[in-house]
Amino acid sequence: MEIFRQRGSQPGREQDDWLQAEYELLQLPVRKLADSQLKKSQRSSALISFVQAAVILSTALPRLTR
Repeated sequence: MEIFRQRGSQPGREQDDWLQAEYELLQLPVRKLADSQLKKSQRSSALISFVQAAVILSTALPRLTR
């Protein structure tokens, strides 16, 4: 709802708002990872998981936006 309001409350871009919200939510774990003081091995494992998730999303998003 906040994204909708920030855009001036204009209807017709619901899918864009939804995708923006998903993107912002997906960024939260990355921000926490970047800000935390994890051990090097934990950071490497988390980074690998993040890259795997990014690859999966990059293949799925074009199909979702059609």
